[in-house]
Order: sequence, then C-alpha cells, then structure tokens
Amino acid sequence: MRTVKLGDICLKIGSGATPKGGKNVYTDTGTALIRSQNVHNLDFVWEGLARISDDAASKLANVTLEPNDVLLNITGDSVARVCLVPEEALPARVNQHVAIVRPDPEILDPRYLVLYLASPYMQSYMLNRATGKGASRNAITKDMIASFEVPAPALDTQRKTIARLSAYDSLIENNRKQIKLLEEAAQRLYKEWFIDLRFPGHESVEIDPDTGLPEGWKESAFLDEVSFVRGKSYNADNLVDASEQQLINLSNIAPFGGWLPGGEKPFFGDLGSRSNCFFRGYSPCRNRYDQRAKASRTCCHGS
Repeated sequence: MRTVKLGDICLKIGSGATPKGGKNVYTDTGTALIRSQNVHNLDFVWEGLARISDDAASKLANVTLEPNDVLLNITGDSVARVCLVPEEALPARVNQHVAIVRPDPEILDPRYLVLYLASPYMQSYMLNRATGKGASRNAITKDMIASFEVPAPALDTQRKTIARLSAYDSLIENNRKQIKLLEEAAQRLYKEWFIDLRFPGHESVEIDPDTGLPEGWKESAFLDEVSFVRGKSYNADNLVDASEQQLINLSNIAPFGGWLPGGEKPFFGDLGSRSNCFFRGYSPCRNRYDQRAKASRTCCHGS
C-alpha cells in the first residue's frame, strides 16, 4: 500500500488566531470561532462554542472552514485531539490552537484521514512528537503535520473502511449517553447523602445541635485531611528506554476519572526538591507523577 505525506496532498494546513480583544469581542450570534475545547477525538463538542462578529471573522478569512475539514488541536494538554467540523457549525473560523487539515478528496477521504489520525498509533506518535521540553507547552507545528505519512489505499477501500468503523459510532454515542446518565445519578446520590444528609440509616442517627451534622462527623478543610505533593517537571533528556522510576502523566488518568495503565514514562534524572513525589504502598515500583495531569481528572494509583 502506498503512503503519502500530508504536505504533498493537502489543499490547506494552517491555524488561526484569537481576534484582537480576546473574549471581549465574542458575541451571542455570528460566525463560530472553534477552539481546542470544541475538538475531541472523533467528536465535536458544542459546549463553549464562541461566536464572533462579521468584522472579526473577515480578519480571519484565511482560516475559513469548509465542509469536512479536519480539525486538529496543536497546542496544550489537548494536543492531537482530532475531529471533522460539522456542517451545522459553519460558517466558522479556528483560533491559534486548532489547525485546519484539508486533504485533496481525490486522494484521501477526510473521514478516513480523521479516523487514521485518531487511531492509537497516530495519537501516540503525535503526542510523542508534541512533547514540550522543560517549561515549554506541548505543540504540533505545521511542518510536523506536513510530514505525517498516511496510508493511502484506493478511495473505494477507504470508504469501505469508513463504513465498517461507522457501525460502531452509534454504540459509542450510546455509551456516552449512558456515562452522562451515570454521572448525573452519582451527583444526585452525592447530594442526597452528603448535602441533604439522607444517607442509608439516617433516620436513626443523632444530629449534633452545634454542627448540624450527624454525631461523629466533622467539617474540615480538604488539605487538613490529605497530603498534597506537587509532581516533577521534566524534559526529553530525562526520559529513557527503561527505568525502575516511572513518571505517571496525563495519559494515565481517564477523562472521567480512573487509572489507565500503559502511559508511564521511564524517567532518569535528578529529582531535586521533588524527591518525595513517589507513591507508597500500592505500587510494585516507585512511580512518580508529572505536573501536567489534566485539571479535575482524578484516579487511584493502580498496582
């Protein structure tokens, strides 16, 4: 099977900019401004979609989106997330954190390309290429995108592949809906037990008149009950092929919480003031974590 470089077969590869004035120029109606928060793997998220005036949109005319354009996040913690722009979002522009990748449809079907870029292989490849050094942010450059090699079978084969995989789309969507329902149920249960204090057996529990809480309960600050240790910052020179020391990072923490094994990075370097940022008890080796875990994601460290 032949492969092609995106730089050789794309009609456009480019990112946009934030309109002058930033959020102050956002409007309730007008042209959509797609940002990295709207781009998830194989899924366009409508929540938080910004709108800009016709005047602001005209200044971003060079990043006007067309139907079936591929959207690729190119900076920050959401780097490498990829999806197709929905036609319902047009007219639209992108900001500087999102790239437009527009393949020649006579060579690559955009739906095939987005599936390939979202594959575990390409996600791992892009994330490794995007890793920032030191304090620099993760980033994928235009030249990197242009250098990506993509298998390019005949269009008929590409479309058969799309058809096979699309059969799973409804299952994925149903799972997302079920996850949302479970999250809502968990929130209701939390409120019922810990806010309304209607936990199982609450009828027979004495309430402390001074605190308004069940006897034996107390109210305290979170950091009074736990130890908080910030992780270790690192650069590419600290990563090796194998090491007993493993850095736990963003890819180990599931989007809705939970431990995901396999994303650890073998680490070799001076821990300096972070020498205490290792797990005790549950892990067979000394696992450390970096500072870039996605905000609000949580998990218990797996063994």
